[in-house]
Amino acid sequence: MLSYALINGVSMRPRQNIIDLFSTFIQFNADRFSGWVTEPKLYRSMENRSFQIQQSEGSENFWVLYWYKLLQLESNKLSVLHLTAYLQEPCYWVAEKTSKSFGSNQYTLSDCFQIAIANIDTVLKGYNPTQGFPLKNYASAIFSSTIRNLLRDRL
Repeated sequence: MLSYALINGVSMRPRQNIIDLFSTFIQFNADRFSGWVTEPKLYRSMENRSFQIQQSEGSENFWVLYWYKLLQLESNKLSVLHLTAYLQEPCYWVAEKTSKSFGSNQYTLSDCFQIAIANIDTVLKGYNPTQGFPLKNYASAIFSSTIRNLLRDRL
């Protein structure tokens, strides 16, 4: 059963499909979640790799490690984009929570989201899968501290 969270009256449906997890991005409309947008290049990339590796129903963790290791070996921009797509949901939830807790009208949910996601390089450079933390958890901590630090500095 899918879990749905109601955000400002708009239902946010988490991505369930592995290919979607690594190829879609959040779209905002009037500072609200309005849906998922597929990046065709990333979608094709996931389809092709899934077919080649025979991991079409592979685990989320398999693909996180796959793209992360490829990034480490080749410094591949495609890997960064796939991992950025993957981290859309944790970034959204952190931005939503942080924007509410600061109660500032100056920075909206979408502003906080952009502040956090713009620091994806910090997340990917600092992440170490051998430490046993899922990338989503590590990214959430970095996103949260990035937003809070910027908001504190500017308020």
